[in-house]
Amino acid sequence: MIRNALVFLALQNKRIIKNPVFLTAMLLTPLLVLLLSVTSSLDLDIVKISVYTGPDSEAVSTVQKLIRSSDVMSFVITETPEEAKMLAASGQTNAAWVFADDYSKLIQGAFEKDKLPTLVTSYQPEDNPLMMLVMFRLYVLIYPQFMHENLLSFISAVPGSEPVEKAQIEEIWQSNMSDESLFEMRYMDLESVEDDGDSTISAPLRGTLALMLSLIAFAAALFHMHDVNSGVYELVPLRYRNILSMGCIEVPVFDGAILMLLVLIVTGNTGNIGREALNLLLFSINTVLFANIPISLLKSEERYGALIPVLMLMMMVLCPVFLLIRNSNPVRFVLPPYIYLMSGHAWQYTLVGLLTAMALGALDLLISKVFSSEIGR
Repeated sequence: MIRNALVFLALQNKRIIKNPVFLTAMLLTPLLVLLLSVTSSLDLDIVKISVYTGPDSEAVSTVQKLIRSSDVMSFVITETPEEAKMLAASGQTNAAWVFADDYSKLIQGAFEKDKLPTLVTSYQPEDNPLMMLVMFRLYVLIYPQFMHENLLSFISAVPGSEPVEKAQIEEIWQSNMSDESLFEMRYMDLESVEDDGDSTISAPLRGTLALMLSLIAFAAALFHMHDVNSGVYELVPLRYRNILSMGCIEVPVFDGAILMLLVLIVTGNTGNIGREALNLLLFSINTVLFANIPISLLKSEERYGALIPVLMLMMMVLCPVFLLIRNSNPVRFVLPPYIYLMSGHAWQYTLVGLLTAMALGALDLLISKVFSSEIGR
């Protein structure tokens, strides 16, 4: 029995590879990766800012940290403040940041003067919420510098206190610095959302590959229905037809899943490979079951073919294919791409994927028992 099943899967796999539709879908995967890689290398930054740092090394270091930490902002370093402001006024940049020439001295002397100095002046054609968020990124870098220097000035200025060496103050400062995030994002149905360090290309790549794998599953189900109607499996007893259909869908889906995992590994868009492989395995199983259920219900190639665009549209709208957008529609929890894409952000969805596989398996078995009859046109 097992030997016959393995022979069937091997023959089915050979047949799938020779099918131009599935072969094209497989070849499209590396082309898709190449296209997204080229797109991500283009100048598609959301915000562009012209910056004048002046001769101050601390100001230059601050801007360099901004450049390294952001993949949605780009910076144009100018030689003069006037050049920076001209670029913003002409619309070539969204804003101009002009650092004070004595940036470091202003930070060091702020406590002594008991007055907050102007460290950076922002010039922008119009005010908008996006620029406020961008300015916040700058505040995050300036604040530790400002507080560090003020701590040194405060301790030195305390009357009657014994002199404290700067090295000792520096040691206390560093020991109390925390690398942990001050903010943690939590969803109502999750403990927390993990920072998996996805790059700009990661979300659309994973989302598009997940949709392609779903489409492959639907196409495989449609081809299987055509084979049944053509009498290819005439000798297979009805009680084995549901297992047969899952096997026919499983072969191209698992081929695509293996290729998908390799693509994610090669492009560096996966963290823990073991966890990614587990999530992808659960996604493949759920996709096979999800594509198999309508076969027994619809019993028609035409009706199944008409359902495919509807399901694909639902997945594009309700699943975080390109961006992690939250929605409260409960339908999303039965869509395999949604569970898979969310499992990359929170481990709880791996458990959801396992429970979904069990639920879909039970539903598929029930439907196949109730609607066990020949597929018709």
